[in-house]
Amino acid sequence: MEYKCKALYSTPQEKEELWNMYLNPETKLSMRIQQYSMTGFNNINCLDEIKPYYEKWFENLIKVFKERAIDFSDSFFSCMFP
Repeated sequence: MEYKCKALYSTPQEKEELWNMYLNPETKLSMRIQQYSMTGFNNINCLDEIKPYYEKWFENLIKVFKERAIDFSDSFFSCMFP
């Protein structure tokens, strides 16, 4: 829950850092923690803040599925879907 709240109330700069962390296969956070964070990041109540990431999501989706484990890829798809 802590990671979800941090992502939900993050600044634009923190959102960019979170986005880069989600795409980094070397991240030290567990998949479950990343899932919580992604659901906070992609919250409909922050639509203006997350709209710029919709295009990035489409640009990176195939790469995520090619380079990451299927469980993370599925989470990225479902938690970050625009």
